[in-house]
Amino acid sequence: MSESRLKKSRRVFGSLSLIGSLALSISLPSLNALAASSNSPALIRSIEGVKEYKLDNGLQILLYRDSSKPKILIDLIYKVGSRHEGYGEFGMAHLLEHMLFKGTASRPDIMKALHDKGAEANATTSSDRTNYYESLTASPENLEFALSLEADRMINSKIAAEDLAKEFSVVRNEFENNENNPSGKLMEKMLHAAYQWHGYGRTTIGNKSDIEKVSADSLRKFYKHYYQPDNAVLIVTGAFDETDALARIQKNFGSIPRPLRVLAETYTREPIQEGANEVILERRGDESSVYILYHTVSGADPVDNDLSALAYILFDRPSGLLYKEFVKKGLFTSITGGNATLAEPGYFFVGGNIPKGQDPRKIAQKLIAAMETIKLDQITQRALDLYKADAKISEERTFADAEAVGFMLGESVSIGDWRLAFESRERTDKLTLDGMKKATQWFKPSNRTLGIYLPSAKPVRTPEPNDIDIAKMLKDYKGQTQIEDGETFDTSYDNLKKRTEIAVMDQGIKFALLPKKKKGNLVTIDIQIPLQGPADEMSRQRQAIALLPNLMVKGTKTFDNERLNEELILSKSSIYGEGQWSPSDPGVVKFSMSTKREKLPEAFELLRQILREPRFDEKEFDLLHKHSIQGFEEAKFDPGTLSAYAFGLSVMPYPKGDVHATFTMDEDLASITRLKLADIKNVYNNWIGAEKVFVTVVGDFEAAGMKAQIQRLFAGWKSKVHAKKMTFPYAPSVVSMTRIDTPDKKGAQVTTGYSLLANSRDPEYPAIRLANQVWGGGSASRVWKRIRDKDGLTYGVYGGISVTNSLEQAVYSTNATCAPENADKVAKAMDEELRLFAGKGITQTELDDAKKAYFADRRISFADDAYLKELLMNDILWNRDWSFNEALDNKVKEVTLDEINAVIKKFFTPDRVFTVIAADEKVAKGKIGDGPAGAKSPTVE
Repeated sequence: MSESRLKKSRRVFGSLSLIGSLALSISLPSLNALAASSNSPALIRSIEGVKEYKLDNGLQILLYRDSSKPKILIDLIYKVGSRHEGYGEFGMAHLLEHMLFKGTASRPDIMKALHDKGAEANATTSSDRTNYYESLTASPENLEFALSLEADRMINSKIAAEDLAKEFSVVRNEFENNENNPSGKLMEKMLHAAYQWHGYGRTTIGNKSDIEKVSADSLRKFYKHYYQPDNAVLIVTGAFDETDALARIQKNFGSIPRPLRVLAETYTREPIQEGANEVILERRGDESSVYILYHTVSGADPVDNDLSALAYILFDRPSGLLYKEFVKKGLFTSITGGNATLAEPGYFFVGGNIPKGQDPRKIAQKLIAAMETIKLDQITQRALDLYKADAKISEERTFADAEAVGFMLGESVSIGDWRLAFESRERTDKLTLDGMKKATQWFKPSNRTLGIYLPSAKPVRTPEPNDIDIAKMLKDYKGQTQIEDGETFDTSYDNLKKRTEIAVMDQGIKFALLPKKKKGNLVTIDIQIPLQGPADEMSRQRQAIALLPNLMVKGTKTFDNERLNEELILSKSSIYGEGQWSPSDPGVVKFSMSTKREKLPEAFELLRQILREPRFDEKEFDLLHKHSIQGFEEAKFDPGTLSAYAFGLSVMPYPKGDVHATFTMDEDLASITRLKLADIKNVYNNWIGAEKVFVTVVGDFEAAGMKAQIQRLFAGWKSKVHAKKMTFPYAPSVVSMTRIDTPDKKGAQVTTGYSLLANSRDPEYPAIRLANQVWGGGSASRVWKRIRDKDGLTYGVYGGISVTNSLEQAVYSTNATCAPENADKVAKAMDEELRLFAGKGITQTELDDAKKAYFADRRISFADDAYLKELLMNDILWNRDWSFNEALDNKVKEVTLDEINAVIKKFFTPDRVFTVIAADEKVAKGKIGDGPAGAKSPTVE
């Protein structure tokens, strides 16, 4: 919900809610009446395909057409964020974001309306703005739906006291989840210390007391003041007709009157800091961390680009100067840093986690010295060129995706002007080493926030940030050449069958190729390689399997990690590796490559070296090994991770010593701790080969050339061992209650589940998918409506039956986050709803809605290459093609009410449920509960 303030780092958290009654309602006239009475949107300017219009009421409109993907994005930006809040209002912008999903008089259930449309919808709040967006399948009807919805809730949202009372718990749960992150809490305290007057010193999530005590009347005043057309920017991107879109915008927004009030300019400026700050955070955990922060400039200031370049040169893995100095030398297990790009003067920060045994204060002094004595001769032209090349790749990929363009424009709007997105690009192109001087002048002791106060007889002051006249600066800006469009891709099954080639090459290499003209000439390749080792040995070496691909991408015999990363950037490519050991995939390594069509030869050569000539560098292994151990150590205190381990042990209760047995967290930690580089090499040298490789390719490529590249990539690669693939027998779970004490954690995790016999090949599978949709498949589901909307106990709750093609065993699960004191209530509500679901089944209306949501989701998902690649990989893994998916959809369409209720009665069985609760037991008042079924088991600590 709240949003990260780092440049090029976009975190979006859900904000989906309902609203009660407010006696404010404006009827929207018909299109014909409006056209006759109002002026059309006025064209202001056009830059690189982005057209800016304005309505008479002040609403700013940005349109960007891209017909290559059948999707549209509607993103409505309100220029109000947490920095605009006053005394007693801290968290109000974010809370209002929640409340705008509570409905209007004509749309009492916004969540259901979005769900029925298959929309990917959300909202986010940052320091500078709030936005609401919908991503839908492109059509005039869907465009009208989204525009009319946003126009309606701009003025008619019913912010009722009864709905606000329920939403307090939901937002408080989100607040408490954020409290569970020590590093995040430390940064929050640092911002409070650094910004004593400005709103940037407050977190977007707000103050707990303000969240709980704000009145509906106060929230309405805030809403009516800021949620007006003259304070909003409407962004529409994707496949739409411009004339039609403008007419619909005029129809829906044109009659909203321009407000009489005038918004005051924000004028609070943070004074120049006059001495170093120190912040200490003490709370339960297992590792220490150190961060430092410096005030800098606004996002419109050209120095902001220098700071962003410097952040890359200092912290990027594996070539960053401070990454080498602190991580590779073992002072940090990881280091992070960045430049916060904001509408008003922001900040630059750096820090990380420290290994056990190290003195945090000594590390802090080393980090301070490194930051405040940066020598310009340490920053090379090559490093700056690599940053520019990486930025260019990011830019090209953004402009190849209309949705990404929409969000980019929205972020630039929040800084001050959408044209800054283009201006920033050109500033980056012109960066020089001399410009780094402008960045380093901010790193002074008097401008630092750490955890210590350092008095100084002769304080050194940083320069006053410049006021930027953005309009003057950008008045003559024209932009560059617009990127070439891709094709308008038909996602019908007939076309997918015609365009997709599935075949088997030499050595059993199975591939699926789906060529399509992509904007930016992008192409992605996914590879799965099942390992061939004996089941018992692979089970013992699951940590080696997990780390193998990660280490392979850290260097080849030709290139070390740093040079390989540089070569990937220069070839406009990225390659990622992942190892997996699970019941559905007991020993598999996966690689994913993304590049441009013209760079395929260079990218394939780098991929060949990674797969066939890995470096297995001892130092890179040590870094990866330490980081992995640290991850386990950190997870020992996380309710979600602890709950997941307990769930795995309960859902597949194989006896200790059994080759199929699930590992505990301590066993995994012990396994990763004793792991040696030789173990990983042994896995690679003996168990990996190309006899059973699966490859999917989607994007802009030529099929014949691609097949030749794949053939060369794997030619002659054979595994030394050829063992039978491990299978997992059915292991029925046992009704139980597992309680895990997580002291000092503000959020709790509640999970229920059981194992059952089911498979995606079963005739009931189509009905199971629909049953999942109704039970826990999103914001219109039974558990969401009950536990989130009705009871207001959780920020999110989901559930259903997970069914695979490879296992006879399926898994039912439902999980939710909540406050510790609400854990027993959540578990009780889950049980009650499951018994009602299994006992009475569902209605015809619910079935109809589930089918509508299922097919809406399929339509919009088919426009995403990632989803197509996932389906293609599953198809070639299990000897299927698009006909399987088409047949599945047809079967889903034909599921009757009697069939789905029979499936619910058969598979949704409340008397088999086990429950896992991870919570701070002191806050939960000791005993959390005996569980819905009355079964007991010892507390796990």
